[in-house]
Amino acid sequence: MFPNLTQLFLTLNKTQDFDNFMVLPCLEAYNLLFKRIGFRFVSANLKDFFNKIYNLKNLEDITITSETISPIYNYNNIIHQQYYLTLKRLKLVNFYLDDYEIQCIQNFRNLKSMIYIGCTFLNSDSMIFSGCKYADTLENMKIINCKNALYILLSIENHKNLVYLTIKSKKPMYIPNSNHWMINLNNNIYLKSIHIELEAFDKLPVIRNACNAKLHYIKLANCNLPGKSIILSFSSPYMLKNIKIFNYFGNFLSKNDLFYLSFMTKCKSLELSFCKLENCTLYDMFAADKLYIIEELYILDIILGKYDFLAIQKLKYLKYIGISLFRDSLSFIYYFKRMYFKRLRSFGTLKLAISLQERNYLISEFGSALDIYSI
Repeated sequence: MFPNLTQLFLTLNKTQDFDNFMVLPCLEAYNLLFKRIGFRFVSANLKDFFNKIYNLKNLEDITITSETISPIYNYNNIIHQQYYLTLKRLKLVNFYLDDYEIQCIQNFRNLKSMIYIGCTFLNSDSMIFSGCKYADTLENMKIINCKNALYILLSIENHKNLVYLTIKSKKPMYIPNSNHWMINLNNNIYLKSIHIELEAFDKLPVIRNACNAKLHYIKLANCNLPGKSIILSFSSPYMLKNIKIFNYFGNFLSKNDLFYLSFMTKCKSLELSFCKLENCTLYDMFAADKLYIIEELYILDIILGKYDFLAIQKLKYLKYIGISLFRDSLSFIYYFKRMYFKRLRSFGTLKLAISLQERNYLISEFGSALDIYSI
């Protein structure tokens, strides 16, 4: 009908309720055209969805969202989807995923991106994840606000070529054995980005392989991690030398942790706000024999002393800083001089307001273009 069609955008106005995907208008006529498809349903049956689109031979991207989560029963045999070799990205939102769904998903041999949001995993053991056919191709995995996700977290170590990993949850993850490492990244030597936000997450991922030189981004925020977590996770401080962005918001730090962080000489953005320092100070992090290129430094709600400010003066490339100026540390604002911070553009503090005297001092040093704000 449209011999030169390369893209097709369809909008379906709801005129009736659909019980399942099988009653949708015929898609088979365009089985060679569709490369990307997405549906948003009030209640979705994943089996029916896959059955309906099994003949779309060139499909590369699927996004399917269920507005309400509901159980799925009476599974048939898994259909060999025509696109099982072409699918590159699969995103599932609000699904109950039992053995049938997991097996169906793991049939995609060349999947590069797998995203679970608000899903509940109903499988009872980890064996269901052992037959994953895209284990060697997956590069991006996101698991966000999912329930009963323990076994899929344990399976992450099987994806040897993983590049980007995101795990976020507003509720604590259940770990049956507190001595058990839930996430093992020891063999994921191609990882570039790790983003984990789990409340009451008591152990960092295991990242002991010193060959992982590609790791540039680490965000482990609001995990309430205890002190010494960093030294227990990384076998050597040299593993952190290539980190460019490091976010450790709201955790605990020991003196040994800060020693490891001192090796991040290529780091450009450092976020340590609301961290609790255990018998140590920020000064312990910035080694005298190292040059740092940090451009963004956020250390809100951390009490700073004279030597901490002297350490901050070493950051010659600093452009943005967020600090807390408590009543007994107001005088330390005068450590911020243009001779040390020639690139400074933004100065933020965690207090109700910066006094007129403090503001005038900063403007006299850095000019009126300096962005001065209170958080």
